[in-house]
Amino acid sequence: MDNVEKEFVQRDQQIACLESTIAKRDAELKLSNNLIEGQKAEMEKAVALQRTLLMQYQEAQLESKELQEFLQAEKYTLAGNKR
Repeated sequence: MDNVEKEFVQRDQQIACLESTIAKRDAELKLSNNLIEGQKAEMEKAVALQRTLLMQYQEAQLESKELQEFLQAEKYTLAGNKR
């Protein structure tokens, strides 16, 4: 009977050790999930900012093109008036 009791005690210790390991892993998993959620939120903000900046860049390019066309027309007008 002694051997059976020792085996039960060992198994109880192993179970306690496994439960402790599971609790640690669960805490690590929760921490990792929180970090992932934080990074996901940061990424979404960065993507939104990137879209805004891209739109502003495209608008600036369009305005630049319009200004270049206007200046080119003015240049031809002034060149025509000098003749």
